[in-house]
Amino acid sequence: MHEPEPIDPDVARTLPRRVVEVVRRERLWVPGEHVVVGVSGGLDSVVLVEVLARTNGAHGGLLEVVSIDHGLRPE
Repeated sequence: MHEPEPIDPDVARTLPRRVVEVVRRERLWVPGEHVVVGVSGGLDSVVLVEVLARTNGAHGGLLEVVSIDHGLRPE
């Protein structure tokens, strides 16, 4: 298994801003609306929830996180 590439600090700073911009521009939800986020526990899911939680004050969605075990990976 290889080592993950380090995160570019500029990307880490701009990703939350870009997420909020997309939520607003595309009108994905309005402040106060419930937003259900399905996660599998993988890195991409964890990052998605982290970014949405940290930017909650800017997008105003009421986050509901649902864990999904798709059963594709052996335990």
